[in-house]
Amino acid sequence: MSPFSEVLLRWFNPQAAPRCLLLNMADTEVAAHCLAENIPVQHTHFAREQHVAHEEQQVAVLTFPEQAAGLTDVCWQWPKAKEEAVMLLDWLAPQLADNGSVWIVGHNKGGIKSAAKVLEARGWHVQKKGSARHCALLRATRALPAQPFDLERYWSSATLPDDAGTLWTLPGVFSHGRVDRGSQVLLPFLKDLRGPVLDFGCGGGLLSLVSKLKAPELEVTALDHHWLAILSTQKTASENGITLKTLWSHGFNEVTERYGALITNPPFHTGIETDYDIASRLIAGSRSVLKPRSRWLAVVNVHLPYEPWIAEHFTAPTKLIQQHGFVVWEAQTPR
Repeated sequence: MSPFSEVLLRWFNPQAAPRCLLLNMADTEVAAHCLAENIPVQHTHFAREQHVAHEEQQVAVLTFPEQAAGLTDVCWQWPKAKEEAVMLLDWLAPQLADNGSVWIVGHNKGGIKSAAKVLEARGWHVQKKGSARHCALLRATRALPAQPFDLERYWSSATLPDDAGTLWTLPGVFSHGRVDRGSQVLLPFLKDLRGPVLDFGCGGGLLSLVSKLKAPELEVTALDHHWLAILSTQKTASENGITLKTLWSHGFNEVTERYGALITNPPFHTGIETDYDIASRLIAGSRSVLKPRSRWLAVVNVHLPYEPWIAEHFTAPTKLIQQHGFVVWEAQTPR
């Protein structure tokens, strides 16, 4: 059993939770426990892989920002981003029954130690219920009347260089409220792309937006595993008057077509840990979704050993620029 499920199920009694929501729990063990006891449960997951895992167990879905009034209990894995936590607290408050509880679990290095201050500042009563395996469990109840939830209050925008467009993001999305430096290094090279183009790990849709502004006729698909990133990219597209596809996918699992180019500013963290397997999986997987002689274009942190990874699957890996601690790599799929 995972640390999160273990600490939660040690103190939380699902039998006393007739309407329970699982929010971004990292595994399916709590859902499996509830289903085994014939306890009705819903789930909301922002990560596509967790969403699919709970769907396979036939757990009912509550898609953010939809709401379901009268929840008696919520089991929630605390996010790293404080602004995301605040948004989700405000989303949960009007859904919770008057005597309802939010059970919050998190890793000691993942922000749970400061969670009580965030909760109390938003008008919640907080009790620490227990800890195990470097994780802690809090129980929060509403101390103030809930206010209606309005997603529009949580959007942030950032203007692109030379006023070329506007990036829109929700809390929890990479580079929330700003244009990150790595992407700025890559942007000048988003030209002469052969479509269709896949923007892998799209975040708020920055690379997709710039590609479309440079070539409006280009077909672009923006892919991300995080639901808030998909919502952000859709907002970026609509606010800038461009048309593109979005694809909510864990890696390339949901990809069904082949592309003429792949552009990416890929992540290299899983949770709080650096994960070099992300890069190797991206490079190996992208080969399978690209047409022959397609372009592969990425900006990465300079300390990551991308060149041998790229050379294993592509031809002519080329360092286009090294600047501000980032490298832009270009390569091509074989004929």
